[in-house]
Amino acid sequence: MLSRFSFALTVVAIAICILVSCTHDPQIPVTTDNGYPPDIANIITTRCAISGCHNQASYINASGLLLDTWDHMFNGDDFGAVVVPYWPQYSPLLYFVNSDATLGPILSPQMPVAGSAPALTKDEYLKLSNWVAAGAPDKNGNIPFATEAATRQKIYGLCNDYGVDLLAVIDAKRHVIMRYIKVGANDAVVESGHDLAPSVDGSTIYESFVTGSVLQKADMLNDVAVSTASLHSDGANTNWALLCLNDSNTRLMVTNWADKSIGGRATSVNTTTMTEQPQKTFSPLNYPHGIVSNKSFDTFFVTASNGNCIYKLINPLDSQTLISLDNKPATDVADNLGPHAIWMAPDYSRYFVTCQNSNEVRVMDAHADTLMAVIPVGGYPQEIEASSSPLTPYVFVTCRNDSTAFNPKGSIGSVYVINYNTMQFVKAIYSDFRQPHGITVDNQNNLLYVFSLNMNGPPQHHDVKNYRSGWYTIIDIATLAPYNFNRYGLLANPYEGAARFK
Repeated sequence: MLSRFSFALTVVAIAICILVSCTHDPQIPVTTDNGYPPDIANIITTRCAISGCHNQASYINASGLLLDTWDHMFNGDDFGAVVVPYWPQYSPLLYFVNSDATLGPILSPQMPVAGSAPALTKDEYLKLSNWVAAGAPDKNGNIPFATEAATRQKIYGLCNDYGVDLLAVIDAKRHVIMRYIKVGANDAVVESGHDLAPSVDGSTIYESFVTGSVLQKADMLNDVAVSTASLHSDGANTNWALLCLNDSNTRLMVTNWADKSIGGRATSVNTTTMTEQPQKTFSPLNYPHGIVSNKSFDTFFVTASNGNCIYKLINPLDSQTLISLDNKPATDVADNLGPHAIWMAPDYSRYFVTCQNSNEVRVMDAHADTLMAVIPVGGYPQEIEASSSPLTPYVFVTCRNDSTAFNPKGSIGSVYVINYNTMQFVKAIYSDFRQPHGITVDNQNNLLYVFSLNMNGPPQHHDVKNYRSGWYTIIDIATLAPYNFNRYGLLANPYEGAARFK
């Protein structure tokens, strides 16, 4: 048994040990490898990834943005990407930490929040901006999303910055914008990207422009534009509409949405040389729009958007037929059903046509050229895409102006789901849409991307100009419910989407 004196010494010794173990400088941060370059880490860790803001303990209540590591930065926040490598002008993180309008856009609330940390100096802001312009590399020089180029699944969104046409590249794993590709041939005008056609092998993607005079090709491995075809061989040089690409990536058809008297036609392009093929071009056609082909890519079905019919076009040029969609005399000038987009079933036995004036999808036998089914859908049906999984044999139709009691407050539009095997209605999806138009299916991850135009709609979290940006919403195809509740911001007029490796 210890004496009182020994016991007292023991207590003092323990106290001294505890005191010594707790006497460290609280201003010295715990050293962790956050992955940022040292000069960028000095900014992020002292201004952003701090208590009450964007650290592990607080980020859920700070728009879901976690900045404690370089890798976490590229998960973005509840509104999408905050840093897009090489594109400081489209990296919202910079908008919120900027306090000098001469340096770039400013958005509220200004960060860091007043009282939590000092605002960035001009030199610090420029250091951050220049880092993004250089690709936002980590401390070892690695650029975000630069690995696995041959196999990385991506989603593409065609939009514009009111004068600069851009193709947004979305990483399918993190769902955020990872790059932008400058597209179009003339920065002095808005060429308004219209449609996208990715190659089956995931190597290239093509873009048409409704007010431009070109067709462009971009490299999907490196996300850069690579070549341009001029489309004005017979005098029509605008209103290029929808695309149809063969499986071998050697030939593409593009429609010219114009009156037959001024060049409305379906033009064939050799994608290797990026030149038109007049001998395989069909004209005159009256406001041709959607286009699909048969398996051998020598017969094409094209919507006559001002009538009640489609064109059936067969090479050589001596065969053009009008096929009625409603068993009435076929006309391409009556402004009747308003056939818009068209989708061919995987077995090439039938095709589905969205009719924007009658709010229907009409299903036609591709061999007998007869009407098989009429499926009512929501208001102003537009684009149509399909899942490739046998478990979910669905076509998805964006109904741009659908407005019902089922729409969440503030939303406009819906996505109708149809079983393409049974030709039966499955479900109408009402989610966070505002005039949905473009749509694409990520078959690798069983997800549906819906692009909302947001014309004259509410301002977005990342808006920095005097127009309304659009966004994309993600739907889980297995459940036909929202994959999450994020509103992923884009630029204005996100008109069309496409997926790599469809």
